[in-house]
Amino acid sequence: MRTRSQQEQNYIKEHANYETGVWHESQFNFYNWINRIIKLYNKINLKKTKIEDTEERLRQLKNQEKKILKQDIIKRRKERTHRLITRRPILESLIENAEELTDEEIKILLEEATKTKEFKETLRIIR
Repeated sequence: MRTRSQQEQNYIKEHANYETGVWHESQFNFYNWINRIIKLYNKINLKKTKIEDTEERLRQLKNQEKKILKQDIIKRRKERTHRLITRRPILESLIENAEELTDEEIKILLEEATKTKEFKETLRIIR
């Protein structure tokens, strides 16, 4: 057990009487302030914890958003691929000897066909 220095013993004698349990007013105020500081420190830590939890939740939501966007891109890509795969045979069945035509020739043929009055009227009716 450590022995108190003379300075510590004098301070105790000046500020508190431990035999009677009487505390000096300045000592009481000091402990009040310490308790207030501890309470504030605890509140700050609680707020920091809430902020950290909120930031973590925000990170999770951002990751979920990225995941959903990526899934949407993949879904749209698959739909487009499916559409291209199913429409090609339809187009080739309607154009005689389509496999012998180049991509540029098919493009020219479709551009000319879409310019006709009949095509535009049919498209209007379908939509």
